[in-house]
Amino acid sequence: MSGPQIGGYGPTEIEYLIEHNNLVLLELDDVALGFDGSLEPGGAGLGRLTNTYHKRTKAPKGDWSISRAKLARADNGGLFLDLLKGSAYILTEWADAAAATLTTGETIVSVLQVKEVTLGTVWREVTQYTINYATHTITFLETVPAGGVEVEYITDQIELTSPNLITNGGFEDALTSIWTYFRTGGDTTTAVAQNSANKDVGVYALGATVTTQNSGALYLPSIVVIPGRMYRFRFRIKGTSTETFKAQWTDAGATVDMTPVASAGTLSGTAYHTWEYTFTPDEGTITDIRIINTTASPHVCYLDEVYLGFNASAANPLDGQHQPFTFNIIGRRVADGVTVFKAIKCAAYNLDVKSGAPYKESIKGQFLDYEGE
Repeated sequence: MSGPQIGGYGPTEIEYLIEHNNLVLLELDDVALGFDGSLEPGGAGLGRLTNTYHKRTKAPKGDWSISRAKLARADNGGLFLDLLKGSAYILTEWADAAAATLTTGETIVSVLQVKEVTLGTVWREVTQYTINYATHTITFLETVPAGGVEVEYITDQIELTSPNLITNGGFEDALTSIWTYFRTGGDTTTAVAQNSANKDVGVYALGATVTTQNSGALYLPSIVVIPGRMYRFRFRIKGTSTETFKAQWTDAGATVDMTPVASAGTLSGTAYHTWEYTFTPDEGTITDIRIINTTASPHVCYLDEVYLGFNASAANPLDGQHQPFTFNIIGRRVADGVTVFKAIKCAAYNLDVKSGAPYKESIKGQFLDYEGE
């Protein structure tokens, strides 16, 4: 069989959705798909898919468009637009079995899904969990089962929009030669090890038993960076309320202190805290990163969720300076949920605004692959 095979559906038999990592973000009232005509003799695009489906034997590339006025959901698609622009992003965190609450590492704008890790059962808000947006805390109204729950949420803390340049930043894998200790002076006993009793998320944290002032944890792999571009270093940490720390980076020239963001550097209490630093390298390779305990009489501390990436600005990611937010556009039958088509790995390349009455914003982009019935 060659060429598109066209069959009919009623106007209300198919629903259109935006999907990211198997998670439905929002519904669409209207979407248009067009295909690369060079892949099919005489191909001229498929246009609006209101009541037709298309079977194809090849994997085309194509383009898509969505009308802002047609973005369904209570927020009119605003969160989706934030994801496209890079002013919001999706994070995943976990709560262990029997946990009463989860305080997320970033501010919650919207909780997309709470799902049991073992069975995959999706929980319902209000009946099984509630959200306190002021404290970014999720309270579980039912007992979290063995295996825990996975929480996916949107945050507008835009500093973490690039891939993590740190390997094993959650310490779930063996430390090998990636993470080790840094010893200063005559220190011979400072050590690091995986620690499960004091982890923040997942199974392990890094326990750093520091015995000498200015010793600490050391990340050894070299990291390729862009000279002159600002980077952000972020981690979760807990210890005693008297501990003080600093973060450093090293290149071929010297070891340099990072610049703390807000109150980073002094612990308050014994709960986990998020600390952030920025720095701007002047060479293309960082040879190591250090988290140094500067307390006169240091104690053990615990690290988790270590991240290093570009320090994001409020600039539109469509300028090519940021990786695009990718997703799938799917059409599925309302009656049984069977997927009719899927435009795969969509990315936006243009946001057009028409002011006045009625206000309209259209989103256009391209996709890399397509699946049909």
